[in-house]
Amino acid sequence: MELTGYTEDAIEDLMTQFHVEDEESIEDDSDVAKALAEIMQPKVSEGEVWALGRHRLMCGDSTKRDTWERLFGGQKADLIVTSPPYNVGIKYASYKDKRAKDDYLGMIAAVGEMMFRHLRPGRYVPGMWACLPTRTHTTT
Repeated sequence: MELTGYTEDAIEDLMTQFHVEDEESIEDDSDVAKALAEIMQPKVSEGEVWALGRHRLMCGDSTKRDTWERLFGGQKADLIVTSPPYNVGIKYASYKDKRAKDDYLGMIAAVGEMMFRHLRPGRYVPGMWACLPTRTHTTT
């Protein structure tokens, strides 16, 4: 404890400041199964677009041109934030996350083309691009 810089009394004081006495549980008539089923039902449909102030958010397939055109409506972005599939075998409901290298790079290139088509010149697309098999595969 010496390395922390706190004395035992100071630590005890901190711990007692946030201690909550155990309260007796109160049962209610909540239908847990129903609540879980409602949570599991998607409330979003493909193609929906939300305006968040000046920002827009869309549920859609980023490999499809019409998705981008619907989202941007002729506008161009200063910033596109993305987290592409990593091609590491994550089990999704409907997406195969373990593709052959060329298939994966083709999909990333298609998405990259759409991003840069809808991005103002000199702007940015931060993302987790370490997922690419080599750094020689980029789009311009």
